[in-house]
Amino acid sequence: MHTIKTAKSFLFIWLFVCSLLSYSTVNAQITGFVSSESDIAIDRAHIAVIGTDVGTVTDDNGFFKLDWKVFPIRVRITSLGFKPQVIVFDQPEYSLKIKLKEDLLGLGEVTVSTDRFYSPYNRERSIAKTTIDGVLIKKKSTTNAVDLLRAEPGVFVQQSSAGQGSVYIRGRAGRDVLYLFNGLRMNPAFVRSGQNQYFGAIDPFAIKQLDVFRGPVSVYYGSDALSGGINVSTNSKSFTTVETVGASFNSVANFGGTGEKTMNGQFSYQNSTLALEFGATGRDFSTYNLPGSSDQRLLFPYDESLEELDYNFYSLNFAGKVKLKANNDISVNSYYGIIPEAARIDRMTLGYSFLENNVTRPVSAYESNTDPLEFFAQSISYNWYPKTELVNSFKVRFGYHRLRDGRKTRDFLPGFEPFFILNPSSILSSNDFVVSDTSQVENNISNQYLLAIDAESNLSQTLILKWGADLSYDFITSTREIRDKSGSISNPLPRYPNGSVYIQSGIFAHLDHQVSKRLHFEYGVRYSYFYVDLPFEGVSSLRKFDPYDNDLDQLTASFSAALGLSRKTSLLFNLNNGFRAPNIADLSEVGIRRTDEFQIANIGLKPEKSINLDFGIRHSGEVFSTEIYAFWLYYFDRIRRTPTGNLVDENGQFIRRGVTSNSASEFVEVYSVNEDALEILGIEYVGRIRISDELNTGLTFTYNRGALLYESGAREPVDRIPPANGLFYIDYKHNSFLQIRPQIRYALDQRRISLAEINDRRISPDGTDGFINYQLVVNLKFNYNLNFKLIADNLANSSYREHASALDGLRRNLSITASYTF
Repeated sequence: MHTIKTAKSFLFIWLFVCSLLSYSTVNAQITGFVSSESDIAIDRAHIAVIGTDVGTVTDDNGFFKLDWKVFPIRVRITSLGFKPQVIVFDQPEYSLKIKLKEDLLGLGEVTVSTDRFYSPYNRERSIAKTTIDGVLIKKKSTTNAVDLLRAEPGVFVQQSSAGQGSVYIRGRAGRDVLYLFNGLRMNPAFVRSGQNQYFGAIDPFAIKQLDVFRGPVSVYYGSDALSGGINVSTNSKSFTTVETVGASFNSVANFGGTGEKTMNGQFSYQNSTLALEFGATGRDFSTYNLPGSSDQRLLFPYDESLEELDYNFYSLNFAGKVKLKANNDISVNSYYGIIPEAARIDRMTLGYSFLENNVTRPVSAYESNTDPLEFFAQSISYNWYPKTELVNSFKVRFGYHRLRDGRKTRDFLPGFEPFFILNPSSILSSNDFVVSDTSQVENNISNQYLLAIDAESNLSQTLILKWGADLSYDFITSTREIRDKSGSISNPLPRYPNGSVYIQSGIFAHLDHQVSKRLHFEYGVRYSYFYVDLPFEGVSSLRKFDPYDNDLDQLTASFSAALGLSRKTSLLFNLNNGFRAPNIADLSEVGIRRTDEFQIANIGLKPEKSINLDFGIRHSGEVFSTEIYAFWLYYFDRIRRTPTGNLVDENGQFIRRGVTSNSASEFVEVYSVNEDALEILGIEYVGRIRISDELNTGLTFTYNRGALLYESGAREPVDRIPPANGLFYIDYKHNSFLQIRPQIRYALDQRRISLAEINDRRISPDGTDGFINYQLVVNLKFNYNLNFKLIADNLANSSYREHASALDGLRRNLSITASYTF
């Protein structure tokens, strides 16, 4: 093992040194970055040498490279929705910044797009949306995909293990948030109620753009979008007028925190009819170092100490596009990401509540909570732009998503659990507890076969119809094995009925209505149909049901409005509803949950529903730009676990009546029901001030407040509502060589916690303290080819914790990323 780690270290050092030695400049070349006046990167902007047929287009991050040897030349830059610009070059230029002015389109000038969230009349929709594009990704940490969303308006990240995390949108996470991968559903049919780690299987180096939709988007994509959705767009290249071959290499090293060592390579080829890109990433996380002020007495050691993390991540991605004719093309996307094995660190937490409840021993040990986490995504898309009276554009996509959620656990040997040590002079060692030789291994696999159809039709000069359909056929395999030291294997009841089928389908229509140059309405409606086939094991089994199938349907609608008060300021309004159909986990899951509960199945569930109402104002000025939303989100027919009134043993056998467990061998029997409601009120703010061409500053702020509403009229706080949080930053750019970004990520106290949180051993009954995390991001761009990024995290080296996490943040640490592009 030591030899392997040494080899990895030498390989990283070799790549890092090669990046340094590869420093070079390109003669007779023009390179630059094209953006809007508000510094938003413009992809696919055309760069053409006037009087010739030579040119290129900007990449997904707004950058371009144009080879030319004879000067002077005149270059024309154009992009749909912006005024053309002509620049004269007397000599080669490197890292030129070009800003295009927006061109307000008349009613007769309508653009065409098959994006369900894009308005051909307005460049920005009234729906609350956060976009992390290539430019912003370069400014952020790349520890994992969810880190790219930290402190964004309306978003909160909860983390229970290094390199993974769960995304909250408008105060909710897990099954209330729909994950999309290149526009196709990523959520499996067994997505659970709590936080999930599925985003951990996505490589941040493979991401071209993240779009976060704040508020229900069920009209567009169906079930699971109760509070919002996230679409992950992976790297892909565009067609170019000249043949282009490119490559980039990235290496990351972390010092003081996770000990991360990452290597990434990307290769591309482009011409007028073919665009290809291939990427590969290998990542190694070896430690998890807490600040010195963290109270490690509240943790017990796994694998000798908390600092021993030792987990890896690997990914491959490919994107190809072929132009068949001038008005149609075919694109292919392929992605594979895997975490072979990773410990769930928060299971190492003894927790604050043990002090309150006089509990002296943890309940269970976790050998690994990821064994493995694997995501495999394939899709092929046909795009056609006939521009006929009936159809302007047509897009059909076929996809296959395979998500493997594997888990491995080992309990403590009864009577040899570790004791909770309060004496600071006492140190827990591996001799203080004994872990059983018996381990339990689960494999839950979702196989989704996907279809999506999108079309766009011009009904008139002021009315555009977007319509389409989608289908997901999900085949679930679920197995459970118990293995002992002798090698013998037994197969108890799996988490879900093996061979379950879950079908989701829907048709939708969406109207963009340009009432006037300043008033824009949107209307949407969707009909969804579901079918579930559960091969239950029989009434004599632990699940207590014979094979079962059922179907249900749901109608959703939305209305949005945007009123332009001026050229730069708009008032925004959204009224929409979302839903989540009961999935296989809701209907059939059986087993121990939250250490003291035993879940049983319930097939009589109906869909959860939500209603969202929000008002916003958006201003896009040259000096000051801002967006603020206030929203009300109401959930009803909520699916939640409730006690049956029985206490059972670890095999679900009845012991006695009751709702309180008195020993580790008793479990409270619970089942899922549609019961009660909840509401969340919130504010989402983002603002930016442009002080000069070199200096700007910005602030984000998100506040959510939730209440459970019981039929009796009683109210109590909602479980795991994030605290008020956000980010303050200052951006300084010195030419294109140096960019310095000091920033403060902050969260206020969260003292308003639910009864479930009080009973959760991982959360303090007093709530979670606020914190300020001082960070510094430095980008050094030597030329078009070579770039270094330095991220200094937790500069004050203070202990802090995200609410609802049992894991303190990292100690003071430094990440260095070296990137070489040619």
